Amino acid sequence: MAELPETEPEAEDCGDTCTIDLSKLKGRSPEEAGEPSDKTLIMLTRGTYGHHDDGFSAIQVGNALLAEEAGATLLLLDDGVYFAARDQDPTALGLPNNINYIEDFLDLGGRILALAGSQTRRGLLRDDLVKGVDIITPSQMVREIETHHASVTF
Repeated sequence: MAELPETEPEAEDCGDTCTIDLSKLKGRSPEEAGEPSDKTLIMLTRGTYGHHDDGFSAIQVGNALLAEEAGATLLLLDDGVYFAARDQDPTALGLPNNINYIEDFLDLGGRILALAGSQTRRGLLRDDLVKGVDIITPSQMVREIETHHASVTF
């Protein structure tokens, strides 16, 4: 697993570098994306342990992709950053803890990224997140979107 930088990413005014040109992405081949065609970006925008647990579904999709030796990156946005909270304990809800699935995902070679603004707006510090989660800026997020050939949003 990659080590996390010791400092938090700075707030970023990225202007045009945070704009995705969809016309460039349409119809491109995997080779043009610069990545293998089996690399999938899974974007999670909702918290976990809810009525419809998008977090559990997202990590299951990621683990299935990785088990088939396809590339997968989990991008946590908005309330999705809660999914990677280190000390989660859903036993009172009668649900299994997602930490085991997160660890499997990372052990299988998956990457987990959290958008810095989403994390800080929810009062989460780097130490509040599972080891192995990388905090990224909006312009880094744009690069991730552009380099993955397929994406799914939960």
